[in-house]
Amino acid sequence: MTKKFLALALIGTFLLAGCSGKPKAIEDFYNQLYLNVDSQLDDGYTDAQLSAIDTSEERNSFFSVSYQKVDELVKSLSFKANAALDQASEDEKKTLVGLIEMYDNYSKDSQNAIKLLSNYDKECPAAEDRPAGSLPSHACGEIYFNATDLRETSLVCVYYVSAKFLKDFPGFDKTKIDFLNSGMSEDLISEGCDAFRGSASLLGYPYRVSRWVVPEKMQREIDSEVVIAVADGLYTNSVSGVPVLEQAVSGSWFGNCSAFESMQERLPNRVKSGNCW
Repeated sequence: MTKKFLALALIGTFLLAGCSGKPKAIEDFYNQLYLNVDSQLDDGYTDAQLSAIDTSEERNSFFSVSYQKVDELVKSLSFKANAALDQASEDEKKTLVGLIEMYDNYSKDSQNAIKLLSNYDKECPAAEDRPAGSLPSHACGEIYFNATDLRETSLVCVYYVSAKFLKDFPGFDKTKIDFLNSGMSEDLISEGCDAFRGSASLLGYPYRVSRWVVPEKMQREIDSEVVIAVADGLYTNSVSGVPVLEQAVSGSWFGNCSAFESMQERLPNRVKSGNCW
């Protein structure tokens, strides 16, 4: 009887050790954040294929794939974070719920972008079909820019915010999120993501936009066809090859004085140059 009990106890100990060796849900969430982002967002298009796009249907299909990919990415983060809730303390649950809300809102915006692209001509009519003097919505005007810029703007901030709020969680290793080191310093990323309104959302700041949305009195400040919106009524010129978030933090601004002063206060480590009205 004693031998039988001892054998059962050993089997039970072995099984428990085996179970404890399996990745926990919270570790699965960490590992999802550690995955290479670029490979998850690879849409399969080559530069030659992209340059050959010459119809609105092909163009919208290409950008729709970009939004589908980012939607899959943030849904995976949300799913893994939800699964980790049962293993979290009450304080940790509050952080996870906040992150899940960020992921879900990003997913919602990406799905709205996909819907808009599927019916773009109707939802975002050409200038001659709109009421005189009106401009297309923010979503319409920036839908193509956002699709190409999200890896160096909003998604950078999604991962930064995730790392910021998980840094004290047991077992979390911020250094494994190599996406934070994609051409920008971590200091610059933290400054920008903390400063710009809605930085971790698909339609937040900063973002690229056509120069023609800028008020006429500010047009003399512009030296290209595209500018970067830093805040409501505040802009900086766009420079090719430099990440949008970096340009927004480090560039020379022009725009409304109240917006200029407000954003300058949100970037206390930067002495900003530029003009305001």
